[in-house]
Amino acid sequence: MAQRSRLLAQLKRGLARFRKLFLSTPRKIADATTPHTNSMSVDSQPAVENKLMLGAATDNPLRIEFAIQPTDDRLLASYVDLKQSDPVDSIYLGDGQRADLEGLRPLTETHPNLLRIICVAIAFCDPPPVARISRVLRLLEDEVRQAIEAIANHLRCPVVCAGNIKFPGAFVSAMYRSCLQIMGAAHGDIACWCLQGAMSEPRHTRYALTYWAWHVSQATPSRQLKSALESFPFVLCTVTEHQLSNVIHWLKRFKDLIDAVDLTKQYEERLANLRLT
Repeated sequence: MAQRSRLLAQLKRGLARFRKLFLSTPRKIADATTPHTNSMSVDSQPAVENKLMLGAATDNPLRIEFAIQPTDDRLLASYVDLKQSDPVDSIYLGDGQRADLEGLRPLTETHPNLLRIICVAIAFCDPPPVARISRVLRLLEDEVRQAIEAIANHLRCPVVCAGNIKFPGAFVSAMYRSCLQIMGAAHGDIACWCLQGAMSEPRHTRYALTYWAWHVSQATPSRQLKSALESFPFVLCTVTEHQLSNVIHWLKRFKDLIDAVDLTKQYEERLANLRLT
């Protein structure tokens, strides 16, 4: 019995030396190298849905290791897709500072049409003035101007150049990739304006003739856009085969969402007649 007790005691001392030698040393090293200013523990971090490792190759100028995605935010989820495979797209730069689209949420509470205004401004092929955005969205110019001022303050950089609205390129990329549905609706609004409103204003006729079909090809399908396409205010000689082909492709792509069989035939006939001229 005494011999067994001595063996147990020796074993305990050996285990103690093992812990001291191999387990305590890394802890001391970690304590010595960890800054004391960072006192946040894992338990104190904000709730996240997941942490996704970003790929090494990306065209975004930001290089971060992890993207933390918030979970329970219905307002944010209504206009930002948080389930993308590339979360870096929801990040942009403002005056050299890192920010993300979640920062737009408080602005939408005071400016309900903020995202529509931003997306229409971005969707135009050339930087639009406030007056053009207000015509497309049928909003007062003061409302558009106030929304533009709010986003400029948020980005901490000027967005108006010679009276036209132009956002930083990284912000534009983030909006296109994170708010794709709203961007599609913006292209639809502009396409409707090209087909129904712009042709009655001489200063906008050139833009409408040049870009109407491109905006259609980028648009989310809607009854309003289908109705605008039915009007077709252009003389056939002012459109191109490429434009008509784009519209026909768009109509066929969304044939299950909009009943446009007859409309598709009309555009195919226009294309055939144009090729004969």
